[in-house]
Amino acid sequence: MSMLNKRLPLGKFFTVLFLLSLTCSAWAGSFSLVYEKVITDSRGNEIGTQKQVISSPDQLPYGSPWRDYLAQKVDHRDFFTYAKDLSAYFSQPMTLNISDRNATSCSGKNSNGFFVTLNKHVTQFSSVDSKKFVFLHEMGHVAMLNAYPNAFDFSGLNYGGDNAHYLDEILPNHKTAWVEGWANCFAATKNGGKVFSLNLNEDSTTAFLRGNTFEEMTRNELFIGKNLYDIMKTFSGGQDKVFNTLSRTGPHYSLEEFCRSYIRLYPGDQVNLAKLLNKTSYGKISLDELLRFVNNGSRTVSQGLYTYLKDAGKLSTSVASNQSSGSSFWASIKSFFANLFGGSKSAATSMAAAPSVSSSVSIAPAAMTTSGSENVSLTPSGETFSAGEVQEIPSGSTSSSVEDLAAAQENYYKAFRAYNQVMIDHVPDSAEAKAARDVLKAAKRRLEEIRKSFPRE
Repeated sequence: MSMLNKRLPLGKFFTVLFLLSLTCSAWAGSFSLVYEKVITDSRGNEIGTQKQVISSPDQLPYGSPWRDYLAQKVDHRDFFTYAKDLSAYFSQPMTLNISDRNATSCSGKNSNGFFVTLNKHVTQFSSVDSKKFVFLHEMGHVAMLNAYPNAFDFSGLNYGGDNAHYLDEILPNHKTAWVEGWANCFAATKNGGKVFSLNLNEDSTTAFLRGNTFEEMTRNELFIGKNLYDIMKTFSGGQDKVFNTLSRTGPHYSLEEFCRSYIRLYPGDQVNLAKLLNKTSYGKISLDELLRFVNNGSRTVSQGLYTYLKDAGKLSTSVASNQSSGSSFWASIKSFFANLFGGSKSAATSMAAAPSVSSSVSIAPAAMTTSGSENVSLTPSGETFSAGEVQEIPSGSTSSSVEDLAAAQENYYKAFRAYNQVMIDHVPDSAEAKAARDVLKAAKRRLEEIRKSFPRE
């Protein structure tokens, strides 16, 4: 049986992934757990490593932090069982690597199939939310690879000159933000909404972006994750719709591509998506940008969208409208999907009904401007990752301990949360915002220093 035939149709893979009424099957993808033990000399210096395939966490050495780590629960199952069950629905074999090394945590695919590699630093977080998030975030990367065509990979990802990404950063390109943002959303849905200690259920989580343009926001991984998460949690059937859009219309390389695809499948959500993007961008999204995301760039819109744009103040007084009767864009979409699915009941449940619209409105072009930007810290363009993986932490032996790294990361997220709280009620150039931003910058510098002390391999 080919790998393509092993994929669940019409996004059902993702539905099963999250509902998780999983059972093994004859065509299930294989799963392996590999443990890498560090070999040290009498003075504690690392002199080598030893890898072994194990069938259960019970085979790990007594006292190993990996025993407790893999025993954590997601959907009432421990990490080991969760990963093993999910791999049954992957199109390629899945390997979960755990290592005692101070090295890079990453995920991706290679000639042996999909892989997630977790290293010692992930066991050192004091927060359970952070520990769970890292595991689920990496699984999210694999879920994307499995949902997209086999030709899709992580080539072209760019995290800047330091090869590390931070939640407050505007990343060099949209694909990188999309890949990381999806993984953030995927993890948050199984982690009580948490991205480390930040909560996507709170609108203030992205308040730090209020000083940025909308285009810059779409290159931030937390903004991507927030929008996807809100679709899942606040739209009717949103979770299934997001899964369906990923698996049926991918690959996507930006939030814009995803939104366009989403509206093609679910035109009935057009106004809701426009409202969401305007809300999460703090009104920064321009008319032209909004039309690109939810109306394929066309200035001929449904009456419902026109009404919302007018009420939201997106239309200038010079806007001209032309009423046209007959078949609208929406009716065409509805007819297309009705023919595609033959009017079946399954289609009715998986597709949102298009609104009944008897007229469309043509919006005259108008000059639009966006405000200037202010960002906490920008990472310059630079080194890119290989096509096979995405990496989370710089690799190598370290003079700073993984405990130091974990503590610095958690301090960064604490400062991040405090800055967001200030940004709810203050403009970016206020004294309060500047003070909170200075604390965040100091926490980030400390984290960067520790990360840089991890030499490259």
